[in-house]
Amino acid sequence: MAGRIRLDWDAKGMSALMVSRDMAAMTRAAAVAGMAYAKSISPRSKKQHQHYQGSFVVLKAKFNDPLGGVRVGAILANRADHAGAVEWGTDRDGRKPQAGHNVLARTVSHIEGIS
Repeated sequence: MAGRIRLDWDAKGMSALMVSRDMAAMTRAAAVAGMAYAKSISPRSKKQHQHYQGSFVVLKAKFNDPLGGVRVGAILANRADHAGAVEWGTDRDGRKPQAGHNVLARTVSHIEGIS
């Protein structure tokens, strides 16, 4: 049987890790990999129509930690004017509602290894 592991929490060290370049690079790499997956599952009305697929971006981000610190990260977003309709669907009067494709939600599951 393995021995117990002792952990001494280092709050300053953890805070430094959360804003480090290495952490920023790791989160960016995950977002870029997610972007490739999101593009691969993006709907297209025609093979030539790639407006939604070509509108993904990865942005740098800083988030406030609930405990008062700051964390670096990355945001995967789609800047197409109809991105909300693609993600959540539409419910328009007088027109056939379109189902949402949940591209970003499915991408989060893929990044986290749930899919």
